[in-house]
Amino acid sequence: PPQWRQISSAFHQQGKVSPTPLVVLVCGPRKVGKSTFSRFVVNSLLNDCSEVAHLDLDCGQTEFLPPGMLSLKKVSKALLGPPFS
Repeated sequence: PPQWRQISSAFHQQGKVSPTPLVVLVCGPRKVGKSTFSRFVVNSLLNDCSEVAHLDLDCGQTEFLPPGMLSLKKVSKALLGPPFS
């Protein structure tokens, strides 16, 4: 959606202006696209950054590990495959 590009652009601008690391929290009810939006943000930030730290606290649908686990991962390549691949 176009709103995602606007939000991502704001993250890019904030990251260029502020000397502190950019922190993004994605939260909301089930089945609204949180994981998809997180992937979009990570992939768009990788256009300007060499790596992005992704902390996944969703025990039911994790990005990098099997369900039931939490993860902190340094991402340096675009997230293109299905979750936990």
